[in-house]
Amino acid sequence: MPSIDVGPGATNRATDTITTYTYIDLANIANATGKVTSIELWFNSDATGVSVGTFSVNGGDPTKYTNRASASIGNVTAGAKRTYNAPGDFTEFDVSTGDYLGVYMATGTIECDTVGGSGLYFKAGNQMGTGEQTYTNIAGCAVSIYATGSLRLTQVAGGTFSAAKIVGTLAKDMVFPQIVSGVITPIGALAKTVATKIGGVIHPVGAIRQSISTKIGGVVTSAGSVKQQIAIKIGGTVTSAGTLARAWLVSVGGSITPVGGAVAGWMTNFVLKLKASAYRRLEMTATKYREIKQTAERYRRLINREK
Repeated sequence: MPSIDVGPGATNRATDTITTYTYIDLANIANATGKVTSIELWFNSDATGVSVGTFSVNGGDPTKYTNRASASIGNVTAGAKRTYNAPGDFTEFDVSTGDYLGVYMATGTIECDTVGGSGLYFKAGNQMGTGEQTYTNIAGCAVSIYATGSLRLTQVAGGTFSAAKIVGTLAKDMVFPQIVSGVITPIGALAKTVATKIGGVIHPVGAIRQSISTKIGGVVTSAGSVKQQIAIKIGGTVTSAGTLARAWLVSVGGSITPVGGAVAGWMTNFVLKLKASAYRRLEMTATKYREIKQTAERYRRLINREK
């Protein structure tokens, strides 16, 4: 089944319509928003100047309809269902949820039923692109028109892409048909399971921020337990805190600025080492002094003997 479909269907029906009118069929309203990409028609006699369009109803007055968008089909040969596809046969055009499908022909007649249908609204002349118009109802009728289409990603200002009525698991598992230029901020489960390389910026949140296991070229600002358990070699400056500063076990290319207990511990060890070194130097000086004193005493005794 197509993503979007609208209209009663192009079939061989019991009778035909009057020419030079615009007909809006009330059967099978559009089920989604996107673009019409395929059209089916069944005419009773050869037609020229055929156009097909989508129509929205004025909620306060069911006799008033506005043509949303349309495409020119041109000539249509009668006697069977004819299928036209964009972009070769016409330019795809807009359709929105709740729209109706309509048709106009300058000459020729289209297949029609007068009973069993959902009803028609009609107005003389080509009403494509004429804005809101008032139409006349014929109950029970149907004409042989049908269109299908597909959802589209629509580009808007600033390079942002928005999806046409994408909900549920599709919203979580969107497979973009092209690299998206701009900023993407995933949320919920999507933020935890982003597995697609996207040209742009990703702002992870929640668990993904605490369990980043990818080598990133640039700056990583971590928080919480991940700050205490960094296992990634980062080129740059790391400012650690808490137990990490006291028990650093990671080889980091760059500068480390310890704080808290790490500074206190380092300074204590440094001072103790300085004290120990000074003591050893004093001890060595005392030993030398004793050796010099003993030598002087020996010389004094020898001098006394010679006298």
